[in-house]
Amino acid sequence: MTSICAFFRRPYGVGSPLNLWMFTPRNLLRHLRTLLTQPVYFFHRVQVMTFQFTHPGAPWVTQAAVEFLKTHLRPEMRGFEWGSGRSTIWLASRVSRMVSVEHNPDWYRMILPKIAGRNVDYRLVAGPGYASQIEEFPEEYFDFVLVDGEQRGTCLRAAASKIRQGGFLVLDNADYNLDTSALSDYDCQPTDNGVWRTDIFIRRGASRIRI
Repeated sequence: MTSICAFFRRPYGVGSPLNLWMFTPRNLLRHLRTLLTQPVYFFHRVQVMTFQFTHPGAPWVTQAAVEFLKTHLRPEMRGFEWGSGRSTIWLASRVSRMVSVEHNPDWYRMILPKIAGRNVDYRLVAGPGYASQIEEFPEEYFDFVLVDGEQRGTCLRAAASKIRQGGFLVLDNADYNLDTSALSDYDCQPTDNGVWRTDIFIRRGASRIRI
């Protein structure tokens, strides 16, 4: 039922699943142009939409990143994310605590009732205070961080010391070529679905995760 409702809902953000709005005349013309000029990309885009349609609750990251999260998340974990949505609901159902920071008031109001009753500290923050929300927590406090919102470069720098050794940071749309030098003590595992990239950074330490 969720996937059917999503099909008729106007999409928001990058990575929207298959929906009715993709079949407007203008979009159909654009899809046809893409098929003719970038057939490989078109094929990958169809694969991505198919995965999103058949996994309506999964975060909008690459399929490989979703599988990584399924494998490595534990009920006792604490997580932090910039950029809320399906990921907030999905992650909150798998860990003990989530802190989620959103900058868009309309999107915030849409997601808020969907996480009612879950252990999510949901914050609406825009401007300079957005990236600094994580600074109120101790060093190495979080098991993982998801960066999928605004001010990504600043968020990466703010998150670097807040993740425990062996923990991980997930950077969506890593093909934006952001400065990741703050993650110099992390090992990077890129994942790519042919449309965009989601990179997983694992902090080195005694309890380092094996990919």
